[in-house]
Amino acid sequence: METALLKEKIKDSIIKMHNYLRAQDYYEDISSYALYTDDSYMSITMIFNTNSYLDKKRDDKYYLTYKFSPAEWYSENIKNDYSIYRNIFFNEISFILKRCALSGKDYEEILVNNCIEVLKDFRNSGVIPNDKLLLFMVSDYYDADTIIKWNSKFNNPNIISEIKEWLSD
Repeated sequence: METALLKEKIKDSIIKMHNYLRAQDYYEDISSYALYTDDSYMSITMIFNTNSYLDKKRDDKYYLTYKFSPAEWYSENIKNDYSIYRNIFFNEISFILKRCALSGKDYEEILVNNCIEVLKDFRNSGVIPNDKLLLFMVSDYYDADTIIKWNSKFNNPNIISEIKEWLSD
């Protein structure tokens, strides 16, 4: 898998999805974005949450879970939006990843590093402002040190402190 090509495809997919989201009624309410892959690294998507959804789910005991666990976020509950529900912005990348997985190629580290680099670029460019939570996550992945390492590259120390608290529960 060519690293530069993968990075460009991830970047293009995020831009297309972000442009799509800008036209949605809830765009101004978006509080969080996560570039999210499954634990077999065969698919990838951008998941997002809104302030109003987080407030609705507010639970003193599990607040940080609702804040930092993309599987609990608003976009995971949008079933009537074909583009989001069918993950059209990331289908091409997911197809490439599935092909790599089936070929037996070792590509997981390349994918993770590319995702992190792209998220750093988006954070530094201001496309995703500093007041928005930005995460890279892998489903069913629980190594706290690695999750913190990944996300420290594009989040401020206050966010990282909250992530550490969430992961320690």
